[in-house]
Amino acid sequence: GPSPLIYAHVSPDEVRDRPSLLGRIGEIFEIVPFFGFWALEEEKLRPHYEEFRTASESPLALTEAQKAQRFDGIILKALEDLFPEGVRRALKRSLEELALILFKGQGRDKAEVALAAALDVERPPSALGPNALLREIFLRALEIFREPQQQSLILKP
Repeated sequence: GPSPLIYAHVSPDEVRDRPSLLGRIGEIFEIVPFFGFWALEEEKLRPHYEEFRTASESPLALTEAQKAQRFDGIILKALEDLFPEGVRRALKRSLEELALILFKGQGRDKAEVALAAALDVERPPSALGPNALLREIFLRALEIFREPQQQSLILKP
């Protein structure tokens, strides 16, 4: 199909792989608090939540580095499972639309963050990362899973 309109204003090469933009991904959630949550289903999320919780409560005497490595492994597995290509493509389109809205309403600066996220989300999750946006959606969803009164934000089967 035709290229999304945002690319008439901002070139992908200007925002791709810029850590400074990906580091600001939290700003997307300040604008759209539950961005991407429509992609998550409770029954798919639950096993990853359980694994995460078990790892957090683990009595094993692990060093901080080992713990971090363990969490990274759990997160990567979750991202691969929760965000197959079709879901990532839908998230990308959604971010391109958001980038255009931001470009028109709030200027280029915020639009660049959304566009950097759109390009990041295109790639399959990898241990080399950053998977910045997918990781953020997953970790925010885990927070909500801990708060039963908010669970309605996650799709029930």
